[in-house]
Amino acid sequence: MTFYSARKTGDRLLTYSMNPLLRGIFLFMFLSLMLTLALSMTAEDFRNAGPAGKINTFLMPLLFFLGSTYRYSLTFDRERETCTLKRGLVFLHTRETYGFDDVTGVNFRVYDFSHREDSLLRGMPLRRDRADFGFFLKGKLILLERNAPRKGAEALYLIFISFYPRHLQAQ
Repeated sequence: MTFYSARKTGDRLLTYSMNPLLRGIFLFMFLSLMLTLALSMTAEDFRNAGPAGKINTFLMPLLFFLGSTYRYSLTFDRERETCTLKRGLVFLHTRETYGFDDVTGVNFRVYDFSHREDSLLRGMPLRRDRADFGFFLKGKLILLERNAPRKGAEALYLIFISFYPRHLQAQ
């Protein structure tokens, strides 16, 4: 499974965003943790808990909530010839818009660890068929997938190549 998914809306839009399954997992963990705390913890239990227990009571639900509301998406609009990067919480995010001219390249790099003879890793099973996928926007690398399964990253790359109207050099 890759961290990002691609969604085409007709011939006009292509959006790379966080996989909805991962967001659903974070939301499920948040809701189940809140339900467990509500049904099993009393005010007296909280008062008698140590500092680590008190911190975890607030920290874990907060982290799962933030994970379920985090947004990182990259949308290509063929009609307007723009690329929009949104990142942050769903209700508090930043938006950067670039033109198609600012997209200077595609990063698709495949790792082959099968010939590695590192003494620390000898005899250990290695992760093979891994890849990176991202874009260069104004010379800055925006990585969407890092060390992802090759098939998933390659699928995202092929979707982009079939959508994008200009030829970009894979770097």
